[in-house]
Amino acid sequence: MRGTRLAALLAAATAAMLCAGCGVGPFAADPTPTPAATIAATPTPAPTAEPTPTPLPVVAHARVTTSDLNVRMGPARSYPAIGRLQPGAEVGILGRSADELWLALDGLGWSFFDATWYELDVAVAALPTVGAEASAAPTHPQETDTGFPLLNDVIADVEAGSADVLASRVTPRTTPCVTTGDAAAGPRCPTGTTAGTPVDAIALTACAAEWAPAAEGRAAIERFLNDASDQRAPLRLYAVLAAAGDDPAAATYVLLFAFERAEARALWLGESGAITRIGTGCKGERAGELLAQIAGDDPVYYVTPFAPPPLSPLR
Repeated sequence: MRGTRLAALLAAATAAMLCAGCGVGPFAADPTPTPAATIAATPTPAPTAEPTPTPLPVVAHARVTTSDLNVRMGPARSYPAIGRLQPGAEVGILGRSADELWLALDGLGWSFFDATWYELDVAVAALPTVGAEASAAPTHPQETDTGFPLLNDVIADVEAGSADVLASRVTPRTTPCVTTGDAAAGPRCPTGTTAGTPVDAIALTACAAEWAPAAEGRAAIERFLNDASDQRAPLRLYAVLAAAGDDPAAATYVLLFAFERAEARALWLGESGAITRIGTGCKGERAGELLAQIAGDDPVYYVTPFAPPPLSPLR
């Protein structure tokens, strides 16, 4: 249709040039020109870039007046403690929780507020309300030595984005398959296989526990290394903790990582460095939130989240 229309326009233009001096008909000397139709190009929408969070400003300062004041990953006692503040410690305040029970400490974490535990230079009600992500503890610097050479090797591979090397470490687990739709119950049985038949599969943790066929180890590692916008981005170590309580028979350590935007990832490792579970995380799930899920109320750290002075890390 478009080609026919274009040909007709060209033919009309040619006739106009040939009959421009005829003085009669539709191509007379002083015609009223008919504008040609303009086909508007459909713009290609530009990809929407995910905004990089802007760090919150320090809006107040506080001096600690009590001993062994716990600093936690988030504004609740369900978040793991990452260090303690001692009398005389001075900290910057980014804001408070909506219920005014917790203070967000600049670069450290969250601490419970009691008027007898702090000398605060403003009224707590005057502080801005901020979300749990406001004071996430930062990641460790690149090439941090954990004291465990085996873990250092895996961490270096993650920081370098070495998908092939990491994929070679992925170790499928022989697990009874299921025919139900519950992804957490076990790997799906291949066609023609009865429930309970042992199959090789890869344990995953995204927004919930799930399984993938053994052949998809490389794809799972790619998901692990890519952020929520599906872009390869540098991961940095957040914490190393014991895997006891998760599945001691399959894992000994859990390595937690975070992207610059704080989205979290995790790897479960056996004693030999084999990757026994891959945690690709939920979109926007922060490292402190994932740590609280994995570690529970009493985590055992081998390398604590980075805690600058005046924090003394808990071990």
